[in-house]
Amino acid sequence: MIILKNFKCVVLIIINVNASAVFGQTTTETTPSDFSHVSAVHLNDVSSISNLTTALYAVISGPAGPRDWSRFENLFAPGAYMGASQHTSDGKRFHLFSPREYAKMNAPLFSKFSFTEKELSRAVHKFGSIAQIFSSYEFTLSSPKPLTRRGINSLQIINEKGRWWILMLIWDEETADNLIPPNMLIPQ
Repeated sequence: MIILKNFKCVVLIIINVNASAVFGQTTTETTPSDFSHVSAVHLNDVSSISNLTTALYAVISGPAGPRDWSRFENLFAPGAYMGASQHTSDGKRFHLFSPREYAKMNAPLFSKFSFTEKELSRAVHKFGSIAQIFSSYEFTLSSPKPLTRRGINSLQIINEKGRWWILMLIWDEETADNLIPPNMLIPQ
């Protein structure tokens, strides 16, 4: 478990280090070989910001049973991170993990119980090849005590090598003291 006090600074450092280490300077044109890490079946998932976001929700949602973790990992840049802000009785804690660790942590739960996460609203800020997405969501888990919660996913993404990549995905759940802003509840 990692508790971060100056989170904005750390995220910017992680994104900057990951992007420069993974992608470096590119001066060549995009060719089909640039998609070598992505199955041809999933190229549409990474062809636009909308498709990337839709695929993210689709791949983790479904009835009890296995998920297509290969498709899930194809959405992320090598070295990408995920993180969850957890509200506890002694404050907030931030957990940082890789997409592969997320899959490993959640595969047993998703195998046993249905889990559906749907997007409520999306705000995209794009400049050149980078974009920041705020995507409000609602999830339902059909465990012995069914659970429904809402929150906001924040994605830092980049268009590199002819496709969109998730560099960082973090989320925070809604609480009585941390309500989703009304403008993030308007369907798009």
